[in-house]
Amino acid sequence: MDVTQISAIQFRFGPGLSFNVWIDDISFLR
Repeated sequence: MDVTQISAIQFRFGPGLSFNVWIDDISFLR
């Protein structure tokens, strides 16, 4: 997931959900 996709999620659902998705993405990369 790149920054563009994160921004799209943030725009649709708000910062809370996008933050959770971003954390999940970081965990996946590790």
